[in-house]
Amino acid sequence: MLARSMQRRHACAVLLAAGLVVPPAAGAQPGSAPSSGSLRISLEQRTRVETIADHYRPDDTGATRVLALRSRIRVQAGQPTGWLTAELEFQDARGLQTDAAFVDPADRVNELDVLQAALRLRTPTDTAGPRVALDVGRLTLDLGSRRLSARNGMRNTTNAFDGAVLRLDVSAGTVRAFLTRPVLVDTTKLDSSTKGGLFWGGLLRRGLDPRVTAEGYYLGLHDDASFGTARRQFSTAGGRLRVAPQPRVVDGEVEAVWQHGRLGHLDHAASFLHIQLGYTLDG
Repeated sequence: MLARSMQRRHACAVLLAAGLVVPPAAGAQPGSAPSSGSLRISLEQRTRVETIADHYRPDDTGATRVLALRSRIRVQAGQPTGWLTAELEFQDARGLQTDAAFVDPADRVNELDVLQAALRLRTPTDTAGPRVALDVGRLTLDLGSRRLSARNGMRNTTNAFDGAVLRLDVSAGTVRAFLTRPVLVDTTKLDSSTKGGLFWGGLLRRGLDPRVTAEGYYLGLHDDASFGTARRQFSTAGGRLRVAPQPRVVDGEVEAVWQHGRLGHLDHAASFLHIQLGYTLDG
C-alpha cells in the first residue's frame, strides 16, 4: 500500500487456549473407529497490546494505542466422523486503554456475540465414493488463499455469514458453492445480517500433481448502503496456481483477480496480482 507517510505499528500478543473432550457413552461397538468425543468444548483468549506512530491517513486522529482482548468459547456436538455435527461459538472482542476513539470501531470491538451457530452434514468418513458436506447457519468462511474471504486472524473482530456452504470432493478435485448474507458487526448489540446484502459464489480446486494445485473462483457481492457508504455491486473472478514447498526445491504461488461492477452511481474496476517464489533449505 502506498501512503503519504510511513507507519510504524507494534503489537505484542499472548494467546491462551484450552480444550475439553467429553467421550461418548459407554457401550460403543467393539472394533468401531476411534472417536475424539461426542462433545468438545474449547476456550481461547488472546491479549494484545498495540501501538501506532506516524498515521498514514491525512489528519487522522484515531487511537494510537489499545489493549485488544479477544475471547472465544466453542462447543461442538456429534461424532466428528459421523454424518451430523452441531457447532456454537461465542466471541467477545474489546479494545481497552485507548487514548482516542477508533477510526473504525467494528474492527476492534464486538461485545459478546454469536460468531457461529451451524449444523454440519457430512458423508461419513467410512463411506466410499464422493464426499459431500453441507454447512447451514451462521458461519465463518475461508476461501482459497484467504486473501478475499477469511476467518480473520490479525483483526480483533471476525467476519461471519448467515447462509449455506456446499462442498463436493471427488477424485478430480473439490467444488465449493455458497450463498450467504454478510453479518454486520454491531459493537454493543447482537450482530445481524438483515442489511448485509448478498454474498455468493463458487470455487473449483484441482490437484495437477502431488505438489501443484490450481484454483478458479467467482464471487458476487450485492450489499445495502450502510454506515454512510455507497452500495456495492461487484463481480470478482480469479485464479490461483500454487506449488507446495519441498526441501531443496523451488516453490511458488501466482494469484490473479479481476473485479468489476458498480459503487453507488460510479463504474468500478479493479485488479490484483500476487506472485511469490520460495526455496526451502534442508529441514
